[in-house]
Amino acid sequence: SRVMKCDKFLDLVLEKICSLENRAEIFVEPYMRNYSELETSQLNLMLQIARSNPVILLKIMKKNLVGEGKIFDEASRYLLQKVNLCKCISEDEASFEELFDVLDSATQSSDSGALFVNTL
Repeated sequence: SRVMKCDKFLDLVLEKICSLENRAEIFVEPYMRNYSELETSQLNLMLQIARSNPVILLKIMKKNLVGEGKIFDEASRYLLQKVNLCKCISEDEASFEELFDVLDSATQSSDSGALFVNTL
């Protein structure tokens, strides 16, 4: 059926992108520039592509929260729930801590945001 062909095509494209050495620079970073506007399915694709290097997602999130003074939104919350934080800590503890410093200040005015960050 058409849906099955579409799924197979998507799997093939994902496999090809994931095999690229510099996928973060050429695909993930530009695509995630305005990640707050992406749908959940699009965020899931980025999580899949960045699975072997999840730190890139933390760096993008930090840059977004600092650079434009964005608020801690649903997309940020979703990414933090889904990204492999243990892998991030073991691969780049400094980037992990920097993001959480930014998150602490970004969620100060929101009790639910601060509570969410503290539960991670």
